[in-house]
Amino acid sequence: KAADFKPGIVKIIAEQNVRVVCGDQGVAAMSLVCTHLGCVVDGTETGFKCPCHGSVFDDKGNVVGGPAPRGLMWLSVSQAADGSLVVDKGNEVPEGQFFKLA
Repeated sequence: KAADFKPGIVKIIAEQNVRVVCGDQGVAAMSLVCTHLGCVVDGTETGFKCPCHGSVFDDKGNVVGGPAPRGLMWLSVSQAADGSLVVDKGNEVPEGQFFKLA
């Protein structure tokens, strides 16, 4: 539910391989699937790292090392009629695009 997301909240939805963050500007989601060969990245102190082939990403998902051809995908967030937030893993959005909560 949208009410569960207050500024500063970061939630990893492990079963969906998605990281959801809430800031003053709303809610955003980023895929945790490496763009190299589809492994799930691990969080680090400064961002993310692929445990399979060593790609390294900063905290915004940009590639900073390794074989990944591009950054982690930012995903569309919307709100369903029942008030729950929906992350569309099939709809990539520009880095840092937030869904404004009502």
